[in-house]
Amino acid sequence: MLYARSRRLGVAMAAMAGSTVLLGVLGHAQAVPVGSTLSVTVASTGLMGVNAVLDRTASIRWPPRRAAHLIGMAVLAGLAGLPAAVPPGVVARDALGQAGLAGAGVTLFGGSFGWCLPFAALVVTYLPGLARIPVATWLAQPAGSTPALVAALAFGVIGLLTYSAIGRGRV
Repeated sequence: MLYARSRRLGVAMAAMAGSTVLLGVLGHAQAVPVGSTLSVTVASTGLMGVNAVLDRTASIRWPPRRAAHLIGMAVLAGLAGLPAAVPPGVVARDALGQAGLAGAGVTLFGGSFGWCLPFAALVVTYLPGLARIPVATWLAQPAGSTPALVAALAFGVIGLLTYSAIGRGRV
């Protein structure tokens, strides 16, 4: 319970519920990247504790907890996207990639700026002229896109490994 409070999981759950409503109302494919980004960026603030020194000196093992937190965030962001009228694989791909980017963002830039990488991925997705590059616009690619899946898996694995091993950056 204390861990959940220190990581602001209540706020993250409320934001994910809001994005679920957003996706249910909008219900089209373009809402999935926006909804998964909204869910992950709000939840990324909980990837850091209130006190960095306490996180580093605690007697518990943090890597498994960090990994579980990031995986849970990806699962909840994926569940938030299920009301949209798109294949569940697209929702899972986007949630996994965005959660990995959030983990890498927290590791690179610190907890306050962990949202930057998922938000940058969303912005790049909708930049004019990049529609023909599936790796750059992986968030908005259709269900059968192998480059989009590879990009999302790479972001997910890199983010999971870096955040689990290192945790919050020292920024």
